[in-house]
Amino acid sequence: MQRFHTASLSYTFLLTFLCTTFLLQWDSFHILLTIVAISSIGAAMMFAHQRIGHGKPCPYLPVMIIACVGLLIAAFRVHQTTHTPTPHTIDTYATKQFVEIQGTIVREPDRRPLQTKYTVEANSLTYSGTTIDQIDGLVLATTRSVFPRFQYGDQVIVSGMLE
Repeated sequence: MQRFHTASLSYTFLLTFLCTTFLLQWDSFHILLTIVAISSIGAAMMFAHQRIGHGKPCPYLPVMIIACVGLLIAAFRVHQTTHTPTPHTIDTYATKQFVEIQGTIVREPDRRPLQTKYTVEANSLTYSGTTIDQIDGLVLATTRSVFPRFQYGDQVIVSGMLE
């Protein structure tokens, strides 16, 4: 039976992990699941073929198993770190419509000569006469007026187009 160096298996895992992560940036999760399923079935067939004893043992079984593990771990990590908007996140309502947001300034204001930018953590949102309480997310609000000057921690009501 052919032996693989530990470095070869490490490179196989790393290459599979990086390629899978790269491919998932285009939201091809269903394609990835198909590839994982086919690879897993292939690895299982190689393992069964080796265990039953028909013919020679499959020399690429460790590589196939490591590749499947790399695919699964990459898919899990991408899924875990990908943000999915829900009805309780502010970005769901970023449809360039007029909204009113009640929230708290959570960072120091960015004051510039012609404008001030405030980072507001949204608590509630009102659009088209509908109020949604317990909403999560940050909004970067820009104002061109100098007064009133808001500070970190102030409760504010922000109105305008949410993009």
